[in-house]
Amino acid sequence: MIEDSCVWCYVIRKGNDMKKKVWVSIIFLLVIIMTCGCAGKKPIKIGLVGTMTGKQSDLSVSGRRGVEIAIEKINNNGGIHGRKIELVIKDDLFDQNRAKEIVGEFVKEGIQIVIGHYTSGEMTAAYDEVKKQDILYLGPTISADALGGIDDNFIRFIASTKEQAQIITKVALEKKQKKFVVIIDNKNIGFNEMLYKNFEDCLNEGGGSILTKITYDNLDDDTIVKISNEIKAQKEVESLFIISNASDLATITKECRKRNIESTIYGPLWAHTDDLLRIGGEYVDGVNVVSGVDYDNTSEEFIEFQDAFYKKYGKEVSFSSIYSYEAMMALSIAIESVGNTDPKKVKAKIIEIGTFQGLQEKFLIDQYGDNTRNYMLDQIMKGGYVRVDNDE
Repeated sequence: MIEDSCVWCYVIRKGNDMKKKVWVSIIFLLVIIMTCGCAGKKPIKIGLVGTMTGKQSDLSVSGRRGVEIAIEKINNNGGIHGRKIELVIKDDLFDQNRAKEIVGEFVKEGIQIVIGHYTSGEMTAAYDEVKKQDILYLGPTISADALGGIDDNFIRFIASTKEQAQIITKVALEKKQKKFVVIIDNKNIGFNEMLYKNFEDCLNEGGGSILTKITYDNLDDDTIVKISNEIKAQKEVESLFIISNASDLATITKECRKRNIESTIYGPLWAHTDDLLRIGGEYVDGVNVVSGVDYDNTSEEFIEFQDAFYKKYGKEVSFSSIYSYEAMMALSIAIESVGNTDPKKVKAKIIEIGTFQGLQEKFLIDQYGDNTRNYMLDQIMKGGYVRVDNDE
């Protein structure tokens, strides 16, 4: 009986061991299946291109960071259909030939959607190459009028230069400032000349005039002195409109103030970045700059974005970071809806949706992929921006 009992116990133990082996095998297979399933969900690669190095880089770097905040939020919420977004970043070096080359690089890498460029000169240079390819570009800060009103594979998330010209002339004429000298950076083709023309038209309509137009290619020491001499030669000048990036605007303003040129200075949205405050210091107090952002906005989404941005980068948000964040969020909605990154389908979906909720207000993308926004005018006071136009 004892022997029989032991044999039976042995059989039971063997049976339990077999059950364990079966369960271990099942669990192992499930792990393999789950692992394969996760591996099968390849990341969605989105391109981003802008000037990431050098003194022209502030706009693009701020924009890239806005996109990164958006992607982090999307990925933390499970991605798009379970797929994470991966950003592929390229530096156009503020070089138009490089901008053209990058289009082909994205195509070879299988990237179908790109956020950028951040300056109109580079986007205008790349535009013909973009049109030839099955690729979609989203421009958070490209306001060149020549790229508007066209059914193409380019969508922008910023208004045209005309609105910038209107807000500057409105405020200047209210202050009885009618005689301007305009200084233009020649390099950002597609933006600067069109903004100048729109400004000239608006100013003339209001009874004002441009005394002289000063252009430059590279802002070296000799050029800075030459510009300030030409300004001083205009005895009737009341205001300056410096159409440049933040670094150049700050540098020219410094020289003007050191030479006791006290004319009111205006700058474009392009220059509304931290670099203007950092480089200009006390010299840029009183400078008026076009703004696309109400920094006193109290919406929950905007405050959350501000906090996340500062926590991650130790910097304040800019219009570039905000528009870039909004572009990425709108793109994610479209990709999720169509289920892939096919450029034509994503473009069609963005246009079909039309109205998107931004961080501060809703914005519209029309049938041509163009955007309209309300611009404001900020003045630098004691190292910060304060709104000075009357449109609340």
